[in-house]
Amino acid sequence: RQTMLSQEWGAEHVTDTGYLRLYISQLRKKLEPEPSNPRYLITDAGMGYRLVLDPHD
Repeated sequence: RQTMLSQEWGAEHVTDTGYLRLYISQLRKKLEPEPSNPRYLITDAGMGYRLVLDPHD
């Protein structure tokens, strides 16, 4: 998360993880059939986020 925040919004925003969670939530609402049970935009604990193009893999 910190890497993503730093690269996208600058080093001064690395502690603003609430914004990132909000943006991920908004993306899920647009991409996922069931945003509360994501199949495409996955959170990997301790790692970050990943995009799964084929949820059956």
